[in-house]
Amino acid sequence: MKKAPFGRIVLVYLHRAFLIFFYHLILRPTAGTFTLLRFKPNYDVPREVRHIKPPFVVLADHVHPMDMFINGMGLLRIIHWVAADANFRTPFMNLVMTLLAGAVAKAKNKSDMVTLSRLKLLTETGNVIGVYQEGERSWDGVGLPPVPGTDKLIRFLKVPVIYCHLEGAYLEHPRWTWSGNKRPVNVRYEIVISPEEAGKLPLSEITRRIETVGRYDEWAYQAEARVPLRGNKRAENVELVCFLCPSCLSVNTLKSRGNSFSCSACGLQGGIDEFGWFEWSDAGTDNNWPTGKPFPTVRQWNLWQSDHYRQVLKTVYGPPGAGPGAVFNPSEHLFWEDVKTVKISRGKRGRQMKLLGIGSARFYGDRIELDAAASSVPKAGGLRLSMPLDDISSFSVFKQFYAEFYFDRELYQLSFTSRSVSGYKWQMLFRMILEHKRQQKTG
Repeated sequence: MKKAPFGRIVLVYLHRAFLIFFYHLILRPTAGTFTLLRFKPNYDVPREVRHIKPPFVVLADHVHPMDMFINGMGLLRIIHWVAADANFRTPFMNLVMTLLAGAVAKAKNKSDMVTLSRLKLLTETGNVIGVYQEGERSWDGVGLPPVPGTDKLIRFLKVPVIYCHLEGAYLEHPRWTWSGNKRPVNVRYEIVISPEEAGKLPLSEITRRIETVGRYDEWAYQAEARVPLRGNKRAENVELVCFLCPSCLSVNTLKSRGNSFSCSACGLQGGIDEFGWFEWSDAGTDNNWPTGKPFPTVRQWNLWQSDHYRQVLKTVYGPPGAGPGAVFNPSEHLFWEDVKTVKISRGKRGRQMKLLGIGSARFYGDRIELDAAASSVPKAGGLRLSMPLDDISSFSVFKQFYAEFYFDRELYQLSFTSRSVSGYKWQMLFRMILEHKRQQKTG
């Protein structure tokens, strides 16, 4: 990679001087104080971590919308976090994220030489880089494997690596909710790659270390800690993650409010108790639980619905290793549809999205269909699109429920008029179909 121009290096140093001023005189007294008072983090910073000098990389659990503030306050360093480019789309947010936060934009699930060049320059000029190695916030409180290429990035940068664990942060503010549960968070730091090892470890050892250190199960921690949740909306919008009813297998029929939820199709009723576990008042009309007993946590529910769709994919595309033959024609299989609740937008990477219309979205075995009447957004003129799954890439969910993907070199976003409509179900199924087809090809 070519050395950065001198003028660009000077700008990086000037920006760092500005960030030091902004961080110590404005950000720490305001957002920093709020973080300490609101989340009451308990920091465990070993001496060897405190004494590491920049440049270095901070890897961290991504389980909370404010986690970059929470773990940053413990290290007392200005961290340039790698963030999804969706955070930079409006001119105001681009200014805030780039100038004031020092963040680096990265498109989810896409390689990016511009981002890589920027990170290299930051480390060469003595800065700290922050990377959420999972690439997205956890949906069910259990850590995801590192995004492919994270190990190569670390080897490329050749700097020490610190890991930040956030215990209790997922249940403080689960992925599905818009409000927190007011419980304290434990923040622990440890060295993954020491200054003496930086640039010397083989790729296989880097991979092993970051995979090992990133394993985390919020439910195992909570089972031991038993810290109560103080929020009064513990179950509100839990259907964004747990979208498939285990009693009647309906989609989009689960509704929640406060600490409780129910299924409008079969009568299933339940809630989330003060420690984050499910409590059930009615197991549905048939009381035929797929696992033989009610789910204790969001994690178990998510594992079950994922396994359910893996079995469905075998009937739609044929089992892995059985070749291209299928029991059903994928083009005729409708997994689900979100009717007249979908805001359909389109744009370019890093730019503000344009609303095309409000209508419906359908997920078939071989395509996604979008349609919206012209009357929904008169200036847009309406639309009807059929997008083959093979031509869609980089499917992800931004924040709680904004489903995004690339098609025909443009970025499409599906947001929803109701907070009870899950965007996660679109991402989960699309990725599972890709994996199923990959297994079929490899046999």
